[in-house]
Amino acid sequence: RSPLEQFPVKHQASRQFPSAAMVYPTALSTPFWEKSNAALGQTRSHFYDEAPCMSFLKKPELLIFDCDGVLVDSELIATAVHIEALAKCGYIISAEEYNDRFVGMTDQQSYSVIESERGFRLPEDHHESVMAEIANRYARDLRATSGVRQTLQALNLKKCVASNSDTTKLCLALIVTDLHNFFWPHVFSASQVARGKPAPDLFLFAAQNMKTPADSCLVIEDSVAGTQAAVAAGMTVIGFVGGSHCLPGH
Repeated sequence: RSPLEQFPVKHQASRQFPSAAMVYPTALSTPFWEKSNAALGQTRSHFYDEAPCMSFLKKPELLIFDCDGVLVDSELIATAVHIEALAKCGYIISAEEYNDRFVGMTDQQSYSVIESERGFRLPEDHHESVMAEIANRYARDLRATSGVRQTLQALNLKKCVASNSDTTKLCLALIVTDLHNFFWPHVFSASQVARGKPAPDLFLFAAQNMKTPADSCLVIEDSVAGTQAAVAAGMTVIGFVGGSHCLPGH
């Protein structure tokens, strides 16, 4: 079976990964908000990059990670599939422009913008074809973002994933990169709420399920839409620029 066929199209809130027993990491370390930027590392693969160490009024209770472009280096893979599929429909766009305009949106949001601009409807099977090809390329090429595994192992806070990706794509990304053990079962998708990012719904849904006040959450995001969503939810947010899609000035 293809990678996509391993997962049902729709999942209930329980979201069961098709894998063996999952265990949380038990590694403990000094909380990262007490460390300097130098202690966390000097490369762009770490969550603080070259920015000054951020200070917080209080210790966060929950870390909420975006997935694409943060946990997994997937944006260039997905963008390539999208622009190839759109070209077949007569919509020509460069990878750089696509990333600037649509990274962080749900696929349905980007489709709506494109259809409105060009005054046409994408084929009914467009999204299904795109997801199948993304699944194939994920299975072959997808990797966890450099440094993320070590970072997750060092954190002893509650953590979850909140992504604009649909549940199928999100589960596949975490399984292919072997990151699902760090988060199961706390994986939340925009398909579970009325509005995806930049609306705050998804982050508030995640916080509610994790039984954590919004002002005690720290969000790690790579996109403008995700950052806007976190701010709208009343959460602290760190902008991550370690993905391969992030050009200078991102």
